Amino acid sequence: MKFRSLLCLALIHTLVDTTAQLLTPLWPRLQETFSLSPWAFTALYATWQASASVSQPLFACCGDRWNTRWIVWLGPGLGVVCLGLIGFAGHPILLALLLMVGGFGIGAFHPEAAVGVVEASGERIANALSIFTFGGMVGLAIGPTLSGTLVDRFGLQGLAWTLVPSILLLCMLTLVRGPSGDGVEGHSPGPPLRQVLEGRWLATTILLSVATLRVVPALGVPLWLPFLLKQRGLSEQAIGLSVSLVLLRGGIGTLVCPLFCRPGKEIPVLVGTGLPAAGCLILLAADNSVAYYVGLIGSGFLVQGAVPILIAYSQRLLPRGRRLAASLSLGTSWGLGALIVGGFPAYFSALGRLEWMFWAMAPFALAAALGSYRLPRLEVQPVRDASSESTLEEVAEVPSPVL
Repeated sequence: MKFRSLLCLALIHTLVDTTAQLLTPLWPRLQETFSLSPWAFTALYATWQASASVSQPLFACCGDRWNTRWIVWLGPGLGVVCLGLIGFAGHPILLALLLMVGGFGIGAFHPEAAVGVVEASGERIANALSIFTFGGMVGLAIGPTLSGTLVDRFGLQGLAWTLVPSILLLCMLTLVRGPSGDGVEGHSPGPPLRQVLEGRWLATTILLSVATLRVVPALGVPLWLPFLLKQRGLSEQAIGLSVSLVLLRGGIGTLVCPLFCRPGKEIPVLVGTGLPAAGCLILLAADNSVAYYVGLIGSGFLVQGAVPILIAYSQRLLPRGRRLAASLSLGTSWGLGALIVGGFPAYFSALGRLEWMFWAMAPFALAAALGSYRLPRLEVQPVRDASSESTLEEVAEVPSPVL
């Protein structure tokens, strides 16, 4: 395992997801500042998620065919600059433009970085991906607290204080990692998308569906919690701290869950984490504080803990399109899940029962567990990857999904 490259990518992932999560506790503030109707807010949120998440397969397909390793530093740079400047947007259209460009930068980073992690992992792909994912989860935990504190003290323009330290950190990590970070010389064009998905269309569709279903509660809790806490009169700083605690529990799950999963055994773990996660989500709406905290801890741990397992599985499912595989589990599923949950606050606000949103997430976790059982069981065969000079696990044939 090339630990220096892996550590640098994990820390850049921390920076990227810190930047992305600056927005999480601020959505109510942005809606109020720019006088957005509930559905205008939903459109703005959908624009952000489409650029940051749904766009990832586009960048992934380009990366699988051409050399796009420079995206690892350019993408985060765009995200840092654009999100640091949203406090200076004087109009909703300018705000949407900054979110779109910054989202494209963040979206472009993830599939390229995930492949860099796989190339640096040697035979320990799931463990390396868990470290990379944990780096992102730390960023998810830092971002809301950081932005909540800055906005409480300086207003939305206070986000500009993140610009200089973030750019300096990005430059340092890029230099330490080196030109490629993994010792790969050159980049030969990969196969077209049709060949990447040949014989794997149904399996890939099921994988994307399972990942999207798991994303709904993973995104729903940190997205909806600020609205509920804002309704109860909490400050942006308190909201940011609460969201950070939720995401940090998920980060612990990304480190622990892969320890119980070996290559070829992903499906039992995905099913085994999805079923109890549905029960934990139901507890979030309970009046009892003990039940609420059990649900809060359990749902974050179980739902987020499966993320590196899904990424590792996707790499074995699509060995000829590894960036595309990473983009499905790291990006597209998150964007599609966000489009599902984005309209829920407006709907449940109209009903006057925001706490019902947590109940609405449980069926998605249950469906994800049932869908995981239908994923094809992949036979592990060690092969030699000439591009990374390391042993990777690949699949010679993809069995039909379990029906």
